Amino acid sequence: MKEEWEQMFTAEQPLFKQHCQCERLVKHRDKIGNVASKYLVYSEKGTVRAFLTKKHYTLIQENGKKLLDKNIAMQTIEEIKQAIASFQNAETNLRSLLVENSPSHGKEFVENYQKFDTELLKIFAYLLTTWEATVHYTEEELRQKLASEEKFITLTTPTEPDLLLREKMSLLEVARSPTEEKIKKHTLDYALLYCNIDSEKEAFQLAETKLNAVSIPELQKEIENSLAKLEKTKAKQRQILKEVNSEDVESLAFTLQQFSLLRLELKACWQGVHYYLFPLFEQIAAETSSTIRDVMMFWTSSEILNFLQNSIAPRKGEVEERADFYLLLLSDGKIQFYTGEKARKVKDEVFEELSTAHLTEFKGAIANLGIVRGVVKLLKTDDLRLAGKNLSEMKENSVLVVGMTNPNMVQIARKAIAIVTDEGGVTCHAAIISREFNIPCIIGTKIATQVLKDGDEVEVDANAGVIRILKRNSGPSEI
Repeated sequence: MKEEWEQMFTAEQPLFKQHCQCERLVKHRDKIGNVASKYLVYSEKGTVRAFLTKKHYTLIQENGKKLLDKNIAMQTIEEIKQAIASFQNAETNLRSLLVENSPSHGKEFVENYQKFDTELLKIFAYLLTTWEATVHYTEEELRQKLASEEKFITLTTPTEPDLLLREKMSLLEVARSPTEEKIKKHTLDYALLYCNIDSEKEAFQLAETKLNAVSIPELQKEIENSLAKLEKTKAKQRQILKEVNSEDVESLAFTLQQFSLLRLELKACWQGVHYYLFPLFEQIAAETSSTIRDVMMFWTSSEILNFLQNSIAPRKGEVEERADFYLLLLSDGKIQFYTGEKARKVKDEVFEELSTAHLTEFKGAIANLGIVRGVVKLLKTDDLRLAGKNLSEMKENSVLVVGMTNPNMVQIARKAIAIVTDEGGVTCHAAIISREFNIPCIIGTKIATQVLKDGDEVEVDANAGVIRILKRNSGPSEI
């Protein structure tokens, strides 16, 4: 009998990330949450789906109990902050060498790439530390102590300006006095917005287009409203903490708030890699007669290092197979990598997806309260170049359904009447923006993108954490 698997996430993501997802479970088992020894991810046309067995999902939850210890939680928060700073330093040094046209096959560059690769793997390890399963018991402990979902949501909402609000503030300053140098700096500071874009020129043009559309008074007002909302939330939190008068509640809430902020920072690190290191991908593509997209999306980090050290590249036929279909399987500390038809065969042998055709409703975790009825808009890419198209397809009653939300989707999410995701606990990005826009949100369903398709009519009951299918669209699914 085949093992039962839990979906972790689905999204359009590069191979290097998937390989790091496996490697962290081999090299960073000392970090909280990184205890699973079985993991599977497959990619079809660049869209990946990642899974853990139910047994190992539970192992991560149990390991996350360590975070109930205040001292361990505080130490972990500091470790994550240090890891982010170390990664950013390594990334900046590597780009500086690229800009200076240092020989990429030279000893200095290779050593700096190795340092960058080491720090990147830590980022992925801590991403799992802040993941829904790892913080499960922290969430549940706080819920039980408060006995109120509304108070729980209020206390777990961060009250510091997050990465997205800081990006708005930066954009406002650039808009007041735009120069090419300032625009370039802004794109590097917030490179996560340009993930999966295989042209630095196009990314710069997108930034220019965004700036040209900015109304300084409107953006200023938006920032002021966001800051005022943070202050209002702080006041509500102080009142709740005064009522409950519990150091444990205050500590648990602080941990979840910090994890929510740091998870977005961690995501920004790996999502921004492509734009930050674009000159390297461009150079490798030219030297191997490959496309930039192939190098960015279908090479592993170790293959990039091997090319820098030994000028050895994956063969073109192999990369083409990966672009079609690949599968990574971690089992007992060993990473197995399959492509093409062999990958499809392995998937069928070890993995069996549960049928969802019979479902008329399913559940998830509550991120923000409310009940609405609307029509599903299923999104499977976060390429900023498609933002205009995706935005135009959002109707007045659109329910945004995604594997996970990313910062590129903020304007799209702003038009939604509700958000439903496969992935996520209260520390996830969807939880943050649903509260910012005050719309119902159900996260961590694990199956929403499998069950729902464009045009389905649904009820999102975020008071109960239930999505009900009211009417099926007879057309084809987007995924």
